[in-house]
Amino acid sequence: MQIDPSNHETIDNYKLLTNLVVPRPIAWVTSLGTGGVVNLAPFSFFNAVGSDPLYVIVSIGRNDDGELKDTAKNIQERREFVVNMVTEELFDAMNISAADFPADQSELEAALLHTAPSVHLKTPRVAQAQVSLECKLFSAQQLGANTLFVGEVVMKSEMTAFLKAAQERGCAIQIGSDMLFEQIPAYLEFFGFGTTTPEVLRSLARLNY
Repeated sequence: MQIDPSNHETIDNYKLLTNLVVPRPIAWVTSLGTGGVVNLAPFSFFNAVGSDPLYVIVSIGRNDDGELKDTAKNIQERREFVVNMVTEELFDAMNISAADFPADQSELEAALLHTAPSVHLKTPRVAQAQVSLECKLFSAQQLGANTLFVGEVVMKSEMTAFLKAAQERGCAIQIGSDMLFEQIPAYLEFFGFGTTTPEVLRSLARLNY
């Protein structure tokens, strides 16, 4: 069986593609809008695409009226954004932030979330997020109705509670070629980065449209 996308409606092509390409990680993006309003929205057209330097991509569609979404507008204007990882305990808050909010209203308030300052950006991160990636815009490319944003990761923030959970579960955080247990916080503070085992972070991903 062959399926020619040109013979089908856009929505049908979208449903087919997003049901085949799974799981897809979720970028929970904070961006800074007009007047300093912090916008928060989830996007599942997201992935890591480079390691030297560190690059991630986020593809953002348009509103039903054809206008750019607030997140896309803010990234283009500010040339920065933060990707906050969605974990199990933030599922309900993420769903709330996916609704359509006026540009002058922050989704964080409705989702009962708080911001925390970023290190290199004016755009804040979600305080409750276990991991956040500060990104400076590297490029933006129009792909039909979507805009593909490539961001260079300039800082990664990890919650102390997340590191403590790793220790309690007996899971290792890897730095370089060493697997560390008792000295996780000290090594992360010294080296400034690390990787984790999936059972500790427990990130959510999208499995269908």
